Amino acid sequence: MSELDRWQAYWSRQSVPGHREESEAHYRALAEELRLLLIGLPTGAVLEMGCGNGALYPHLGFDRAARYRGLDISASMLEVFRARHPGADIAEGSAHTYRDAGGWDVIFSNGMVQYLDAGMFRAHLANAAAMLNQGGALVMGSVLWRCMRYDLTVGDMRREGLSLPVGLAKWLKRVLWRDSLGHWHSWRGVRAQARAAGLEASFYGSMLYPYRFHAVLRKP
Repeated sequence: MSELDRWQAYWSRQSVPGHREESEAHYRALAEELRLLLIGLPTGAVLEMGCGNGALYPHLGFDRAARYRGLDISASMLEVFRARHPGADIAEGSAHTYRDAGGWDVIFSNGMVQYLDAGMFRAHLANAAAMLNQGGALVMGSVLWRCMRYDLTVGDMRREGLSLPVGLAKWLKRVLWRDSLGHWHSWRGVRAQARAAGLEASFYGSMLYPYRFHAVLRKP
C-alpha cells in the first residue's frame, strides 16, 4: 500500500479533522490565528486543499469569497461538509495531483502537507505556483516543525507517564521509521522547495501548536 493509499484509507473512516479539541471555540481560536496569514493577500478566489468537513470554512471567511473550491481525499469528510454548507463548491481529490486552469488568489491548507511525501510535496508546490495569480500565495498552515519533534516526543512521554526505554522506542520509531503524524519540515527545506517553484517564503510560529509553523509562499 502506498503512502497516499494508507492515508486515504485512514481518512475514509473519519468525519472530524482530529484537532486537539473538536469544539467551535477551538475552531474559532485556530481560525483567528490562521486569518493573520491572509492579511495583505487578495482573497477573492480561494482554493482550499484538505478542506475536510468544513469546520474552519466559515470561521476563515471563505464562505464570503467570490470564488471558492474545497478539495479533500476523504469522501466521508466531504459528505459532512456538504451537509453543513450545501452551496459550497467541493470535490474529492489529492493536493499533489490537482491542477486546474488557475486564477486563484490564495491556495490554502491547514495541517495537510504532513500527509505528502517529498515527491508529492514538490508536485504540490509546482502545481500551486502554476495555478496562482501574480501576487497570490500558497498558505500552508500548521506544518509539522522538524526541530520541535524531539520536544513533542518528550512532552508525550511526560503526559503519558512512559518509562525512558518506552519513550526512546517511541522517539526512534518517529525518527527512523514511520511517524504516525506524517512528514516534518524545516524552514530551510521549505524555502528551498519554494524557490525551486518560483515562490518567496515567509514563516511564522504557531501559537496554539508550538510544534508547528505556518508558511506563506508568495508568487511575485
